[in-house]
Amino acid sequence: MRSWRFLAVVWALLAVLAGCSFNPDTAKRKYVENGNKYFARGKYKEASILYRSALKKDRRYGEAYYRLGLAEIRRRQIPSAVAALRRAVELQPDNEDAKVQLANIYLVSYTVSPNKKEEIRREIQRLVYLILKRNPGSFHAFRIQGQLALFDRDYEASLAHFEAAEKIQAGDPDVTLGSCQALNALNQFERCEQIAWGLIQRQPKFEPVYDLLYRYYLDRNRIDDASRVLEEKLSNNFNKVGNVLALARHYWIFGKPELTAKTFERVIATRHLYPHGRRMAAEFYWRSGDPQAALNHLRAGIRENQGAERQACERRMVEILTDQGNLEEARRMLAPLLKANPTDPDLAALRASLALASGASSGLAGEVSELESLVRKSPRNPVLQYQLGRLLWDLGQTEQAKPHLSEAARLGENYAGPRMALAQIFLNERDAASALKYSEEALRLAPMEPRAHWLHAEALFAAGRTAQALDQLRTATARFADRQEAWLRLGNGALRAKDITTAELAFRGCAEKFRSAACIAGQAEVLTAQRQAARGIRLLEQQIQQRPSDRELKLALADLYAAQGRRSEALTLYQELVASNEGSLGLRLRFGKTLLEAGNPNGALAQIQAALELDPNSPNGLHLLTVALTALGRKAEALAACEKLLKLQPNDPIVLNNAAYLLAETGGDLERALTYAQRAARMAPASLEFSDTLGWVYLKKKLPASSAEVYGLLTQQQPNNPTFRYRHALALYLKGDTERAASEALAALQHNPPPDQAREIRELLAKAR
Repeated sequence: MRSWRFLAVVWALLAVLAGCSFNPDTAKRKYVENGNKYFARGKYKEASILYRSALKKDRRYGEAYYRLGLAEIRRRQIPSAVAALRRAVELQPDNEDAKVQLANIYLVSYTVSPNKKEEIRREIQRLVYLILKRNPGSFHAFRIQGQLALFDRDYEASLAHFEAAEKIQAGDPDVTLGSCQALNALNQFERCEQIAWGLIQRQPKFEPVYDLLYRYYLDRNRIDDASRVLEEKLSNNFNKVGNVLALARHYWIFGKPELTAKTFERVIATRHLYPHGRRMAAEFYWRSGDPQAALNHLRAGIRENQGAERQACERRMVEILTDQGNLEEARRMLAPLLKANPTDPDLAALRASLALASGASSGLAGEVSELESLVRKSPRNPVLQYQLGRLLWDLGQTEQAKPHLSEAARLGENYAGPRMALAQIFLNERDAASALKYSEEALRLAPMEPRAHWLHAEALFAAGRTAQALDQLRTATARFADRQEAWLRLGNGALRAKDITTAELAFRGCAEKFRSAACIAGQAEVLTAQRQAARGIRLLEQQIQQRPSDRELKLALADLYAAQGRRSEALTLYQELVASNEGSLGLRLRFGKTLLEAGNPNGALAQIQAALELDPNSPNGLHLLTVALTALGRKAEALAACEKLLKLQPNDPIVLNNAAYLLAETGGDLERALTYAQRAARMAPASLEFSDTLGWVYLKKKLPASSAEVYGLLTQQQPNNPTFRYRHALALYLKGDTERAASEALAALQHNPPPDQAREIRELLAKAR
């Protein structure tokens, strides 16, 4: 059906284009007129095509550039919009709106592109100059200057510009909002509060003012007033899901679960607006750590609905029950769904997930077999190919999954899902070139899918293109500014790139907009990166005093304690968090890792094993299990864990290195150990640890010349490392070069080796002499 609609649009456009084949001047105006009609109907892509057609007739047609710029803004194609508007400004000196629209884009860029601030500021100032030159009383010129001064924290100048704009055009919401921000910064919050409530009364649909006022009330610990703002926002804008969730989360964070429940009751009672209200409530409670409340809402949704909505509630309930480990009830619920929809690939994948959670490996083979049967019957169905590939990937059979995902991508030319899966797989395998290829395709096909942007940024990071990766994250943040994850990814990406200014701006913007634990934790990370970890810890401790029930804040503080070596305090918090949420895989793994670092491998092992009961194929869990068992001297068991992890991550150099070392230590297959060690060293040639493992495997295989070559290079890079010196001496001795072996052994003794190693070095020295 979509193809017919698409063809209808194409034919309509062709009809328009065919009718414009006369005089170029007449044609270009006709293209713009028809483009304007499409624009007015919200068909911005079609409008853009027609404006571009006008420009083919006349490359200096300013009106077409201006209209193209407006269409590209609506399509969120910002670079293209900037290019078009710049030409419009050049060709239409009297067009004030072209300058205003371009300046508005620059103002947004100014907040997220600190490396280009001076260049952007000059452009904004140039546009303001051009506007005022033609129109000295321009409202927009004063508004733009006020906004720019606000961003530069020149609050007095900002307020003066906003007041001038207000005199020209009273009641503009953006000006009121900016004035409120400047007044607050100038310690005149009462005036800010007054004009903000006035704006709410005049324009109750203007949501940014609620967000600003809410944040300011929280800053002053005026929780009741903050609640009143969100209540007012929801009452005046009840049809927006985000407003429901914001109020529900507010009450939840501040310890008023009964008011959270009442918020959702209002939604559920308004079924014409929220037919999926029960599922909305269930998702909220599930993400907030109350699975029982989530399940109660889904059960009610099943009772109250029929048809598609009932089935959607049933499907989600199966997923949550599976995640909780309540497999028997999950199976009972899934059976009638499968009976009613026997060929549904999503249900087949869900049944496979259930079998996976139960550890029934034989059952999993059956699930894969059933999907393979469906694929054989419909080999050209990209959805089935994708579902099978995704299931195999979930099962850790990455190599078997790749052909199905690749075929899904080939068959579905506009199918972003398999491309995103392939991009993630290649990122996991550290194949940056392939990850870039698939992430670029996914982004082209799904420019409004946030995950496509984030995968592409990760691929750019992996390829070493850090500046481009940050630009990609900035673009995503500007496009998805209402999503907390966008701000968090920008902040974390900037920390990774050591761009502290961008990280600080991103996490501050995140905290101001969402007030969440994750954003505040990001601010603490920035302080840590600035060597002010004590301030970061103090920030989190103060936030916890205000929100003592916020588990996310406590987790962030525990992580920071652990990172700063304050393990006792970290362990106390982890223990408290695990006790209140025993089903959290991540918490148990953090607890186990910190216990390992604190020198308690037995305690760590208990936590790691409990985590792996929740997810036997957790890569992080298997890695920590390998480390804990190795620390306890249980190297054969450690090797078994590492081999299992290697099946999940066959191209991870760390896993390859660990498997090689453990094979060598346990008397395993040394040929395989050498293959693993060589692959790891090739993938990370700068890693001294990987080279050490390679040299050690050479020794175990009785290849002392190769080992001596490796350790010779290592001792040059770290001449004070007693282990490298000792192993170099051992390789030289086995090679027959006893004189150099004795010299290296003496050098090793001079660099304070551990007692056991010192004894071995002396024994070697006695033999070499």
